[in-house]
Amino acid sequence: MTIRGLFFDEEQITQPRQLLSDADDGGPDHLSIGRLTAYIVAWGDRMAMRVKNPQTPTRTGFHGLEH
Repeated sequence: MTIRGLFFDEEQITQPRQLLSDADDGGPDHLSIGRLTAYIVAWGDRMAMRVKNPQTPTRTGFHGLEH
């Protein structure tokens, strides 16, 4: 199955592939779909996918901290 619009290093993914996590040399590999980016993070023997959206209101509406 191909997910349309899923990219790895600006190349559309059409086949299964192994992804490097933030714990691997040369990692993490970044995926993108639309404006979202995702990458694998590792904590010991546990792994998760971190997804980021640069257009989220929490990020675009942040105007700094008062201190």
